[in-house]
Amino acid sequence: MAWTLPRTWVAGELITASIMNAHIRDNFDALKDPPSEVDPGTGTADYTTTSASFVDIDSTDFTITLTTTGGDVFVFISGGWNNSAGEMYVDIISDAVSLSRDGDGFSKPTGRNGAGTAHAMIPFLETGLAAGSHTYKPQWKISGGNTAKLYNGTSEEMNPVFMAREMS
Repeated sequence: MAWTLPRTWVAGELITASIMNAHIRDNFDALKDPPSEVDPGTGTADYTTTSASFVDIDSTDFTITLTTTGGDVFVFISGGWNNSAGEMYVDIISDAVSLSRDGDGFSKPTGRNGAGTAHAMIPFLETGLAAGSHTYKPQWKISGGNTAKLYNGTSEEMNPVFMAREMS
């Protein structure tokens, strides 16, 4: 249910059920159930990359398109991350633009300079969005020809989750 800009009430106006439903009930419903999507990993194989430039983690299962009413959007990806060596960078893309805005992503889930495994959630609140359709996807890269991994149900690590939700 979409948010409707509330009307300006006029003294002496006859209030009908359809007016009240559109401007009160339906707007409460929109606040309770904003546009959102949760994409869990498929659980079929771990995601890996050796790319030194940003690439989609999974362009099929981790692409979210929301039709928003103009509110801020909270986006996050979480999971079990591993890199063999070097530095892993993770970014979230909104409408083909990096949310980190600096070209290096905004998270190194396993820390700096070295191998490791970590459970990490990478959150971001995108503000100032116009109403309309917005597409989100996580990307990553790894330095030095090394291998980065996002566990996806093939080991004891947790499955990844990618989520976006409009905030009122």
